[in-house]
Amino acid sequence: MAEDTGTNGLLGAMASKVDFKLSLLKDAMAEYSEIKHVIDGVVKEKERLQQEKERLQNEEEMLRHEQHEVVPLGHSV
Repeated sequence: MAEDTGTNGLLGAMASKVDFKLSLLKDAMAEYSEIKHVIDGVVKEKERLQQEKERLQNEEEMLRHEQHEVVPLGHSV
């Protein structure tokens, strides 16, 4: 019987250790999920900013092109 008590204690300690490690794993999963969420947000914002940059560059190029086409007042074409 004493041997059973020792085995039960060992099994209980092992179960407790496994529960603890599962708890750590759940915490790590939650943290990594949050990190992934933040990274996804940064990637979306980067894409949005890149599109905005390209749009502004296109507008700037169009304005430069229009400036070259404008004939100053007092000059005939």
